[in-house]
Amino acid sequence: MHLPAARRIPSLLPRLRPPTSPTPCRNAYHSVAASGFNDSELYHSARPSYPPAAISHIQSIIPASESPAVMELGAGTGLFTAPMLDALSSGNQSFTYVANEPNPKMHESLSPMLSPAVQLNTVPIGGAEKLTGTDFEFDLVIAAQSFHWFTPYPASFMECRRLLKRGGALVLTWNERDTTIPWIKDLEDEIITPLYPADNNAAPRQQSGKWEESFEHFLGNYYGNLHKETFRGDDSVVQRGHEQVMERVMSLSVVAGLEDEGEKKKIAARTREFLETHRDTKGREEDLELRYFTDVYYTRTIG
Repeated sequence: MHLPAARRIPSLLPRLRPPTSPTPCRNAYHSVAASGFNDSELYHSARPSYPPAAISHIQSIIPASESPAVMELGAGTGLFTAPMLDALSSGNQSFTYVANEPNPKMHESLSPMLSPAVQLNTVPIGGAEKLTGTDFEFDLVIAAQSFHWFTPYPASFMECRRLLKRGGALVLTWNERDTTIPWIKDLEDEIITPLYPADNNAAPRQQSGKWEESFEHFLGNYYGNLHKETFRGDDSVVQRGHEQVMERVMSLSVVAGLEDEGEKKKIAARTREFLETHRDTKGREEDLELRYFTDVYYTRTIG
């Protein structure tokens, strides 16, 4: 797929890319993600968006260009896409934005979540190992809350490198529950972590650090140093109330994808019991704060 020349498009809106069919991929879409993210409505209401400071930081990473080209991997329901497009649209230049989302349910719900003034083409994919796009096409490739799913990581890093221009930026970002807060640490240890299998390949998690271990093999050959910026405190995202915490737990892929409704009810009951009995959460049905910090990693291509 080839980008039209920027100088021929005077509009400041992103250019509409022609529709494309799904691209086959040797690495099939992970089964846990395929089943665990089918409830796009629950996902969208339960998951946090991204702090403005993190969005501004990512925007500043995009290499200088008359008309930057951006590809987003795993756009989901647009929780990152929408604020990123708002930030890009507030500038005085045209740009191209391609959002990729392999889950059909999320793919269907993505467009309505975006501003009607923004032209956007979504491209369903099978994974990050084989993406639609010509070599050296994009200034920025971004994955928000998604890159941990793109196993095998070496193939995904190589595919992103293929798509990026020389000096182009790969940005990986995640919202993380702030486990420096005691009750959130207890929720993680007692409720959330036991839900995941020990084998990261069975249900990949960003917290495993496996993607970062893989990146080390590319350092100095295909990519430069990996930089990290963390946004917390005044720049953190906060969700409030017991019900929001309940939704967040039930939206976990390993929970939402369960076929056994009885098991889902047991997890919900354990979570509610935790909230109603923990010393820091009981009696705080409305004002309890589930606080996040946002990690932004970025690197630039070399060679």
